[in-house]
Amino acid sequence: MDQTGKPARWAPPLPVTARWAACFAALLFMQPSYTLLPGSIVADRNSIRKLLDFVSGKRSQYDWQIDAQMMKGTIFLTRWENDPSQHVIDRFYDGYGKSFEKAFLEHGVGLEDSSSHHRIVSYELGGMRWILQFEADGYLVDNDADYGFATDQGTDVSVVALPLSKRVDAVSLNSNQQYEMLEGVKVIRRGSLVSPDSIIEARTRKNGSKSPSGDESTSILVLQDESHV
Repeated sequence: MDQTGKPARWAPPLPVTARWAACFAALLFMQPSYTLLPGSIVADRNSIRKLLDFVSGKRSQYDWQIDAQMMKGTIFLTRWENDPSQHVIDRFYDGYGKSFEKAFLEHGVGLEDSSSHHRIVSYELGGMRWILQFEADGYLVDNDADYGFATDQGTDVSVVALPLSKRVDAVSLNSNQQYEMLEGVKVIRRGSLVSPDSIIEARTRKNGSKSPSGDESTSILVLQDESHV
C-alpha cells in the first residue's frame, strides 16, 4: 500500500457568515454613518419578487428557499437556490434579456470586466425600514449630467466578511473605524458616480404586449422605480 502524501485537512469555513458581506462593505464605504434600526428588513429584490409571487398563488418552475434570520431587531431574508447561476443552453430558453443587454449596454473604462452592477435602496414602508439590494442593468447618460465623480481611482480598501452579528454593529461605526475591523472583501474606488434618477432596467417582451409583467410591477413597487427600457 502506497501511503505517501496525506489526505485533505479538515478546515471548516468558520465563523459562519451570511451572504451580505459585499452589501455591507459597499454600504460602509459609501454611507459610513448609516445605521440599521430595529424593525429593518434587509433583502434583495429577487427575494421580494418570489415572496409576492408566492402569496399571489403564482407557481415557480424552480425550487427556491428563503431563510429569515433575526439579528438585533433586523430581519435578514437570504435566498438559497439549487443552482444560483443559470446558463442558457440549447434546451433552455429564458427570453432575449441577456442578449439585449449585451447589445445595448456597455461598461465604462476600467470596468470592462464587470459582470453586473448592484445598488442598495432604503425607504420606509408599513412602519419598517426596507434595505433592498438589486441589480441595476444600466443608466441613461442624458439623465446623469454633472452628478459627480468618484475620487482616488484605483485605491484599494480592504473590508471584511464578519460574522453577521458583528457586521450589524459595524454599520453603525464611525468613519475612522470602519475599515480596521474588516477584511475579506476588497473595495476598489473606480469609475464615476451615477445618479439614481438615471438608472434603468432593461426588459424584453414579445411584440404587441402592452401591460408590464409581474417582475416589472414588482420593481416599480419595491424599488419605487419606473425607468424601464
